[in-house]
Amino acid sequence: GCQCSPSIPEAIMASVKIDETEETIQFGAVIRGMTCHSCVGSVTRAIMLSSDGIRNVDIDLSKDYGLIEFNPMMFHGDEMDAIQFILDAIEDAGYEAELDLSSVPESVAVENEVEKENNQANIINLINCAEEEE
Repeated sequence: GCQCSPSIPEAIMASVKIDETEETIQFGAVIRGMTCHSCVGSVTRAIMLSSDGIRNVDIDLSKDYGLIEFNPMMFHGDEMDAIQFILDAIEDAGYEAELDLSSVPESVAVENEVEKENNQANIINLINCAEEEE
């Protein structure tokens, strides 16, 4: 069994003050290592306590998946920095967390995609060079 203590994430959730006017971003993450509802509580608590900017956490144990909503204004850096910060909080709690890129709003993912495309182009060039030498 896992070492996590049962907690009441609902109580933490209830304490979050939602301001309807604020802009929030939601993203999905694949979270591995959860074996029971207490794990879900531990992950939820870790996320909620990582920042005042967290607005909602919805974790599906059967799918190893969590939806996290946050206010990027409450974090340092850009949205992707905030997402990474939240994923780090999950990993600090002893679980594996990976961003589900398909869940990230276009506007957020675009900044990162540019860097990725550059990297992919470099990799493709390397592969082509290697083939030509034969």
